[in-house]
Amino acid sequence: MLSQSFLVGDAIAKVVLGAASSTLSWRGVCALGGCVLLTLTCLVSVLLKSVKVELHASSSGNSRRSLPAKLRALSKMPSFWFMCLANGGTCFVREVFRDWVPLLLADVCSVSPSAAAMLGTVPSLSGAAAVLTIGFLSDKQKHR
Repeated sequence: MLSQSFLVGDAIAKVVLGAASSTLSWRGVCALGGCVLLTLTCLVSVLLKSVKVELHASSSGNSRRSLPAKLRALSKMPSFWFMCLANGGTCFVREVFRDWVPLLLADVCSVSPSAAAMLGTVPSLSGAAAVLTIGFLSDKQKHR
């Protein structure tokens, strides 16, 4: 399901950003991506405050359930759907950075397309470092 939210979020981003690019400049597309990120951040933070996630050690009976039974149980968890929403939404924002930041760099900073593509990796690498840092810090917390 998470892989699907990643792929569906990616596809929705391409459709929305492609349609938006016919009426918006690259600045408008980047602003749209920023608005989506801000909206998702607020939405997920508000919705997840009301969700209580409990982790249980898997019992032998639980692991013997069929795949459809496991999927039904998973589909009833609001936290799972919020996570899918966040995952799909961040794919939208990732598309803005991946496809539009190099155009912005080439247009505004007058760098070559090759240099713009190389500089366009900075958001991805920064995100990778942030994920590792946050993961490390959350592992150090007693209450995760």
